[in-house]
Amino acid sequence: MFDVFSVSEAIGKYLDKNRCRCDVYPYDGDLPVVEVEISWGDWKHDHLRVKWLMEEIGAVRLGSVVTEENGSDCYSAVHRFYVRDVKEALE
Repeated sequence: MFDVFSVSEAIGKYLDKNRCRCDVYPYDGDLPVVEVEISWGDWKHDHLRVKWLMEEIGAVRLGSVVTEENGSDCYSAVHRFYVRDVKEALE
């Protein structure tokens, strides 16, 4: 059985190890989807880096929602990823 809670915890550790300032949460306990929340991160060094690192472990980006912005290169957003096939990449 797929455990999205343990996978989201492993992804959080993986992103932290790669110096990404973000929080990782299960989107829904019944779906293999996590949300990665970045607060006031740079578009390139934070948001784009998280997307790239998640792709490296096999996650598929489903979309993003910008939660705060002020017209600069920094903004806050929640990025949603399908993570069914990432468990092996994190072990």
